[in-house]
Amino acid sequence: MKKFTLIELLVVIAIIGILSSLLLPSLGKARSKSKAAVCLNNLKSINFALLMYSDDNSDYFVAAPSVQDSWDDLLIGYDGQNRTLDNGGGYKTEDYGESIKLYHCPENGYANDNGKINRSYAINAGMDLNVAGWKGVRGVSMLGWWTENGITTGPWSMRLSEVNDPSTAIIMSELNDDYETIVLGYNGQAALGIQGYMNHLKANPTKHVKAYAQNYLFADGHIGFHYAQSLAADSGVDVLTTDDARGTFFDCQD
Repeated sequence: MKKFTLIELLVVIAIIGILSSLLLPSLGKARSKSKAAVCLNNLKSINFALLMYSDDNSDYFVAAPSVQDSWDDLLIGYDGQNRTLDNGGGYKTEDYGESIKLYHCPENGYANDNGKINRSYAINAGMDLNVAGWKGVRGVSMLGWWTENGITTGPWSMRLSEVNDPSTAIIMSELNDDYETIVLGYNGQAALGIQGYMNHLKANPTKHVKAYAQNYLFADGHIGFHYAQSLAADSGVDVLTTDDARGTFFDCQD
């Protein structure tokens, strides 16, 4: 049997090292793309749940009635996730383990340090323009905190049929646990305006390989993977720094 010389072994090791350095970045990108695909499929499923809810509620989007109830609570019975109402405290891994996958993007941790299950998506926050014409929140559904603290006399959301140009109107996007607590069933970060979304994106801008790009669910049901600046449409604003959603893809009302 022929024995390899030390030089031959070193050459083989060097070749393996070179091949590994070429392959590892590709494998890393493939993993990131697969995670982005999971996020996309989650948004598709959440959209089906939103549509079923809307169909049962006179075409209205979910509207959180209080701090104790977030929009995802209202989708119980529509989202296919086996859970019961948590009464505002957030769903716990000790009760559900890792069974509630629909609201979890793999780029985030499944749960926080307190054992509360994370929610990786927020609905595009909106407000009745006749009550408060806030330029940064032009989405489809109001936070329960706003209702409970008297900004309106009751829960508010748009009808699906009222959305201006559904193909360019964002109704939901992704969150990052690097930036803020994002607990499933918890009012905080459940609905965000343009500035809130961009703060989350800037906390982890390359989570889906391409910088400042992530998945967005639009009112017509399609999911688009967009760079942040492309969402400005004809408004001319810098999406990453503005607090003005008017004329952007975050504007569902005008």
